[in-house]
Amino acid sequence: MEKRNLGLFFSLPMGKRERDGLELSGVDLVMLVKAHAAQDMPYLRDRKIRTIVRLEESDYDRPDDAADFSSWLTIWKDYVWAVICGCEPENRFKWHYGSRDWGNRTNDKGDNPVRRHARAVERMRLIAQWQKVRFCSPGWTHRDPGMAFGPAPDEGPQPGFYPWIEDTRNAYDACTYNCDHIYPWDGSDYDIRERYMRKLNQVVASRHKEVILDEVNVRDNRLTTEEHMARTLNIATATLPIQRVIAMFPFVMNGDPAGGGWSPKQLMNSTECYRQVRDWRSAN
Repeated sequence: MEKRNLGLFFSLPMGKRERDGLELSGVDLVMLVKAHAAQDMPYLRDRKIRTIVRLEESDYDRPDDAADFSSWLTIWKDYVWAVICGCEPENRFKWHYGSRDWGNRTNDKGDNPVRRHARAVERMRLIAQWQKVRFCSPGWTHRDPGMAFGPAPDEGPQPGFYPWIEDTRNAYDACTYNCDHIYPWDGSDYDIRERYMRKLNQVVASRHKEVILDEVNVRDNRLTTEEHMARTLNIATATLPIQRVIAMFPFVMNGDPAGGGWSPKQLMNSTECYRQVRDWRSAN
């Protein structure tokens, strides 16, 4: 990964704090969510900042969504560097042994969630291809097979991962890039070396296209906002030699913890966080 491809993710419209922080950081790659992207894309293009727009699950899951996406992309394609098709489509399913449903069963009505998802990705990809816009498969929920067995269903062996990989293979392989989400525990040296790199190797090995990590942070919410950014940047440093990873986004520069469901500690929205990004980018 090149240092210039460490981006910033704004999940709400950018205010003065975010715009000042972006300028301070020197970053020229930003990710926005489609619901708010139109408010900030002209500002970003004027500053020659590449913009990735991420769709939500509700933006593409139904067949009728394709027409809406086509109309939107016709207007905004000159502002968009790439589109990511969704966020954690498998999140509602548990993949551990003993789970009642991994999301790969066909019900009595003939509906199979993972295959329906793959068809939806393909519909949207064809529109982006026609409009000559880079198109990325969605990042999946962080599930940690490297953690010890425990009460959390997203830790330990995740056999449900494999049918999802198989049933999305053709749709995801046709995309420009593949995305994923990684949340190691605390960003310590051991955590990065043993947990993060093992998970990253699984991601890179299971994706046939180059990877964008569109969400990366650490899960230890005892850390301050600035410590979260510092450790996420340590993760970015460990990722630099991995050529199959082309971009990475710390999660997240702004947002509403009550509405978004994440801890306020995962909001890296202080001036010091932007300064840390600037210093990381400029360091040899």
